[in-house]
Amino acid sequence: MTLSRDSFDLLSFDCYGTLVDWEAGIWGAVQDLGFHQGQFEPSQEDVLLAFSQAEAELEQESNSGEFIPYRTILERVFKRLAHLWDWRVSATDCRQFAESIKDWPVFEDTVDSLQAFTKDFPLYVLSNIDADLFAITQKKLMVEFAGVLTADVVRSYKPAPGHFEMLLKQTGVPAERILHIAQSRFHDIAPAKALGFKTIWLDRQGGISLRTKV
Repeated sequence: MTLSRDSFDLLSFDCYGTLVDWEAGIWGAVQDLGFHQGQFEPSQEDVLLAFSQAEAELEQESNSGEFIPYRTILERVFKRLAHLWDWRVSATDCRQFAESIKDWPVFEDTVDSLQAFTKDFPLYVLSNIDADLFAITQKKLMVEFAGVLTADVVRSYKPAPGHFEMLLKQTGVPAERILHIAQSRFHDIAPAKALGFKTIWLDRQGGISLRTKV
């Protein structure tokens, strides 16, 4: 797809999984904080699947009731992983797992691509995270975003439509003039399409590059 200001007025991105390699980050944190605590070492696939399931359940719990900050969700996810594999972890370990976001790497094509896009478009981030945690990652992205909408601001987690609805309200840009780029079909592509956004699914697991995809 060729992008031009004639086609879109702004670009919006998911962050973790799309711009940041959350799988490598989570796996690294689990190896640091979990494996030394127990005898059984699960595979990376097992850990990431268990993480995704626990995260989705807690985000849904938050969407259905009182808002749970993402830092707390990460701590609770790690407790569930520890229970699943009998790791002996402390409250400090759980906090360190949440703070491991500072070590999650960006994909190698992220910075160059964002810097190229920002020459032609205002860029927005729509992320299921707390603003203070995203601020740590933003330093690695090395671009000035026109706006950042995080879960603690929106008070909900994607795939709930809050992020997308707030973007429309704040910018006044029609949904069909926004291109949303994301790795998760569940969290991003489906709800964005439902509201009329144009979308690109960035299949990171299939080895698709942000530079070659758009």
